[in-house]
Amino acid sequence: MVSYIKNHLSYTETDGEDLGIEGNTIVAKKEAEMKPVLTLQRVGGHVEVSAVKESTQGFEVWSDRGDGNFVWVGFCSGSKFIDNTALPAQAATWKYKGIYHLHDGQAGQWSEVVSVLVSA
Repeated sequence: MVSYIKNHLSYTETDGEDLGIEGNTIVAKKEAEMKPVLTLQRVGGHVEVSAVKESTQGFEVWSDRGDGNFVWVGFCSGSKFIDNTALPAQAATWKYKGIYHLHDGQAGQWSEVVSVLVSA
C-alpha cells in the first residue's frame, strides 16, 4: 500500500510525512517522546504496575523501596506487571517508575514517579 501511495504522480514528501511513511527522523522523534503512564494498585498482597504497552516490546519496572535508590524490578511484555516482592511488616511508601523498550533497548522517556502505601 505504501509503495502504491509513494508511486502516485501527485505524491509529495510532505504527504508522506503527514501519513507517517516518510523519513526516519519522524519515527525517531516519536520514539524519543514516548513515555509510559504507570498506575499502581495492591492485588493479593503484591503491587500491580500497569501501563499501556503501545507499539513497544513492553516496559521496564524500577522501584525505590524507601532508601532513595531505584532498582530494577522486572520487565513487562504486556500491560500489567506484578511485583512479587514481599510487603514490609511496617507501613512504607514504595515508588515506581518505568521506561519503554523498543528494538531490544530502552526507548523514550522515563515515566513520572508514582507511589503506593504498602504493608503486610
